[in-house]
Amino acid sequence: MTARPKLLQFIIVEGKMKHIVWFGLNLCLITLIFVVSIFAFSYFIHAEEYITQSAAFIDAQLKPTRDAVMFTVLFISSGFLFISLSKFQLGTYVSKLLTSFLIIFLHVIFILYGLVLFEAAFPLTVMRLVTVIVGLIVIIVSIFDLLRNTKNK
Repeated sequence: MTARPKLLQFIIVEGKMKHIVWFGLNLCLITLIFVVSIFAFSYFIHAEEYITQSAAFIDAQLKPTRDAVMFTVLFISSGFLFISLSKFQLGTYVSKLLTSFLIIFLHVIFILYGLVLFEAAFPLTVMRLVTVIVGLIVIIVSIFDLLRNTKNK
């Protein structure tokens, strides 16, 4: 009878717990990518504040064009990272399905936030368009990966 070292006993997870472990790992990666999206939306909010304050003739220190460029770069990079995670996720069948559903849910929220905005100023329309296009691309790719994972099972 061979005994496993104690370290390996903690690493080997059997049964239904392995779904939770893999989903936890994917959730950590989603959280890191979500932080990039939050930084992107901070530029969105800065530009929105600038336009609101400039309409009230208050001098603001924000630059909406720079905010639009930074938002576009950060949101496209986070969209690319979400697509990469969706395509190359590790784990079990259940954890892949949960991760794909979570990615789709997050981007539906991003699209809804972009569509709720009623300002028609230049940088905000660009940001709204970037949000909708990147969100739709990520949702479509995640749905295809979800169907691929379902088909492989």
